[in-house]
Amino acid sequence: MSERKRDIPAVLRKEKVNGKGKRQDTVSDLDWKDSSEARSSSNIHSEIEESQAHTSSDVHPEIEEHQVNDSDIFEDCNIISSDRGNFGDNLSECERKIIFKLGPFKPQGPFPKDSESNRPFSAYYYSYFNQAGIKLVRPWLCYSNVLNKPYCHFCWLLADRQNKSYSSA
Repeated sequence: MSERKRDIPAVLRKEKVNGKGKRQDTVSDLDWKDSSEARSSSNIHSEIEESQAHTSSDVHPEIEEHQVNDSDIFEDCNIISSDRGNFGDNLSECERKIIFKLGPFKPQGPFPKDSESNRPFSAYYYSYFNQAGIKLVRPWLCYSNVLNKPYCHFCWLLADRQNKSYSSA
């Protein structure tokens, strides 16, 4: 925290009282961006890259990082598709790792019509346009050709199956 205060020009520092009655120095985002003394974005990016270069073993030398080859994982399990319908309710750790490697299953269609609404799923649902007109991807949304229904990729893989709220349907 003290390193951050040194980078902030004295003109831009403001004092703020926190919940415990102590004063803290803060900087408004607009003042900082408009300051001529603000660091360039390239300096910030280099600091971010530098901080990301440190691994957990640098911080905690007692933790060893094991390198896992993709070929080692794929030899143990025979998985061709990450479609949820190809798997049972309980996934092994090997299956879970490979499904993460393969990524969400997003077939492009054609999709059968739903029996309730008589409407098919659409590949257009994998993304949407926000109010600014920017296309945003829904990385969590998948469709199972085997089950003929959409599902959340991350909810399926990371769910706490012991929780009473969990449903495999």
